[in-house]
Amino acid sequence: MAYRMQAIVGLLFVSFAAGAQPLGVARLRELIPGASDAELTELVRDGVVRTRIGTDQGSPAPATRLAPAFGDAITRRIAAVEPSIGVEMVVIRPLDPHRSRIDDTIESSLASISAMQGIEYYSASRDRMRVLFHESYAIAGPDDRRRVPDPVGFGGGDERVVHVFQRDSSFGSNVLELTYRSTETAVWIEMKNLTTMYYQGFVPAVRAEQLTMHIVAYVDGDSVLFYGVSAARTGFLMGMERRVEESFANRLIALAEWFLSGVSRRS
Repeated sequence: MAYRMQAIVGLLFVSFAAGAQPLGVARLRELIPGASDAELTELVRDGVVRTRIGTDQGSPAPATRLAPAFGDAITRRIAAVEPSIGVEMVVIRPLDPHRSRIDDTIESSLASISAMQGIEYYSASRDRMRVLFHESYAIAGPDDRRRVPDPVGFGGGDERVVHVFQRDSSFGSNVLELTYRSTETAVWIEMKNLTTMYYQGFVPAVRAEQLTMHIVAYVDGDSVLFYGVSAARTGFLMGMERRVEESFANRLIALAEWFLSGVSRRS
């Protein structure tokens, strides 16, 4: 499964794959101190590394290990939902032109909610690529599904809350709350579900506000690191826990494609 996931990511990100990865293990160890040497080597070699977060009963509170920024705050939010499943991933890609800070290109890519519509993911159950988000757009509020323009102007360190409607292949129609935070070198998007998520349309997989998903885009000169983690306290899934976890992992891959494609178009 790991090999297949990496191959799929490679296909999705082919436009970013030209040339050697610009950051080596030594620099990545500084940026991601929680990663093992094996994970850092895999990240340099393949441009992506993924792992489950510790969520077994009786284990210490799950902690993120791969986040290049905001890791402590993300860990606290994950622990708050007492998750039963969780996965995190980091992707590294070269930037052209180089950047020393978050700029309008990065911000615009992370704010392009409507551009998620139509992106694809690999369906393990069907062994093929499928459209993940059939609809995706910002809405007027948590109880008002009128479509509004994509958000702008969340930089400068201020928080910006955005509500989003999405209809996806695995979990149907849902309303999400996104909170944007930024520094000079990183943007953090915190996501939570405001509606119950039904797996394949009928299994209540995650109750409202029991999913916490986080994206961090971190700029380091000639590279950008895209980090994603998804954790949830799930209901009774009748033995489908790993399949749902894989669906969450596929969502992270799709979000990475959404972000990196946006950066590529705007560069």
